[in-house]
Amino acid sequence: MKGSYRIFSICFVSMLLILGCKKGEEDPTLSLRTRKERFAGDWNLTRGFVSSTSKNSVVNTSYTESAYTTTTSLNPDLVINGSYTRTLSINKEGTFIEETYKDDQYTKDQGYWTFLSGNDIEKLKNKEAVLFKIASQFNSVGNILNQFEGEERPLATIRLKKLANKEMVWTINGIVDEQITEGELTWTLR
Repeated sequence: MKGSYRIFSICFVSMLLILGCKKGEEDPTLSLRTRKERFAGDWNLTRGFVSSTSKNSVVNTSYTESAYTTTTSLNPDLVINGSYTRTLSINKEGTFIEETYKDDQYTKDQGYWTFLSGNDIEKLKNKEAVLFKIASQFNSVGNILNQFEGEERPLATIRLKKLANKEMVWTINGIVDEQITEGELTWTLR
């Protein structure tokens, strides 16, 4: 009888450990790498969609690995297409560099990141969301370099819908510059 109890106990504890690994709704059920190890790396944006709603209009932008398409409710016949690449290098020690090439414009953000704790109000599991704090931002238009310190650092919070070894999916839902912004971005490991 003791042998059956031990086997049941081992199976029960193993099941709890396996189910406890999944944070995002599309995360793998089991991973041998920690969440931080899976998050760290050099990522490419491969596809995505972002919608921004303001008082007067809705702007929709879709992304592929090398292009973007933007439409607006103010002028439905106007479709803007262009070249677009976005890379994100995430360091396990809590730093990041994001580089974006959009048509002839280049931007580079550098800063810090941290996993957010679980939160019943936002219905977040522990380490399901990430906070990015931008310390410096370069824009090739005008060769502008902005340095940020303390509370003036721009913040971005993303929710990890999926964090696998070679793919991550972010969901975005928030208010940016008085615009309601929502969407989903998919990244693959380089």
